[in-house]
Amino acid sequence: ILRIVKYLRKNHKPVLQKKCYICGSGKFSPYAEIHGFRYVKCVRCGHLFTTYRFTEEAIQNFYKTNNYYSKTTYADKKSCFYRRDNVAKPKVEFLEQFITPQKDKNTWIDVGAGIGDLVSVAEKKGWKATGLELSDNSVKFGKEVFNANLVQQTLDQYIKENPGLWDNVDVMSFIGLLEHTTNPLGLLRLTNKLLKKNGHVMIQ
Repeated sequence: ILRIVKYLRKNHKPVLQKKCYICGSGKFSPYAEIHGFRYVKCVRCGHLFTTYRFTEEAIQNFYKTNNYYSKTTYADKKSCFYRRDNVAKPKVEFLEQFITPQKDKNTWIDVGAGIGDLVSVAEKKGWKATGLELSDNSVKFGKEVFNANLVQQTLDQYIKENPGLWDNVDVMSFIGLLEHTTNPLGLLRLTNKLLKKNGHVMIQ
């Protein structure tokens, strides 16, 4: 974490967050200080956030080009198959309890897909699964190891190239992703417009 913070501070200037990410309130109380960042608690909704944060552009640039995060977390041939079978597979099986999948017809988009372990599991189960991932290293690793259908784009970019997605996606997943974004509610509102009437969103 310290290495990531040091990299971001060296290359990008934090910006003041004047309002709560969730409810928009400007009233909050001090909560904690971690790695030089001051955390506050929203008086209205209780959400915890930092008073200074990096921009969406800075965060996306970090995940796209910095291989350190990818290599030290997921892109490891010694552990990736274990993660796929014992972490990703149970997530897919959990969601499938609530649906009746039509083989090769249901669409699943995994945002922030990492090395594509969840995507590879979903594909083997008959889903038309696509993983969106910014990291150069993760996308390369996932395609080589899992042959996963990974696209190096943000959700906005992917939608622009695939306008037929509106009201046409069965499942969207955000595993360890929303806490890395500067506008989580905006991302979920966009997701709601993409999902079919009885679509599902899975968040961790």
